[in-house]
Amino acid sequence: MVLSVYSCQSSGPTNEDAVIKPTPTASNANNYDANKPLPVQESITIKTDKIEGIICANLSEWKFQFENKELWIPTKEQILESEERIEQYLKENPHKRSPDLWRKLSKYKRQYVGIVVDGHKRIFCNFYCSDEPLSSKPYLVSDGGDCYFQIEYDLKDKDCYNLIVNGYA
Repeated sequence: MVLSVYSCQSSGPTNEDAVIKPTPTASNANNYDANKPLPVQESITIKTDKIEGIICANLSEWKFQFENKELWIPTKEQILESEERIEQYLKENPHKRSPDLWRKLSKYKRQYVGIVVDGHKRIFCNFYCSDEPLSSKPYLVSDGGDCYFQIEYDLKDKDCYNLIVNGYA
């Protein structure tokens, strides 16, 4: 099952550390500012000999995935740092369903979204197999095996968290 949410990208000023606040709840009511404008920025494509990905700037379309978390837009340099560490992490911590996942990394497309967890900036990385053009629309699949996985990279700790490799239906 593929969940793809359609988006409209708008042009405008850029801000490398733009942040979007979650909707107000009892736990975050003091941080929520309904009057604060949402950042407007184009999503940025990153392509090297090893990776093809997109830094998603359409943060409002990702809010459903990260309820009660602040979202922000990572830089290209932060993405490249996360990619190096993710490869190392997958080599050192093989997943039981796909122990050689790190060997296949160049075959995946990626989507990057900045999230804040316990005060730490992390980069949520969504890896997926597809012949479709790269898109900033959330691309989430509930099965499909190791063709789909997600992982978070913590910029402060320089470590990876919450590796999820999809199963099979």
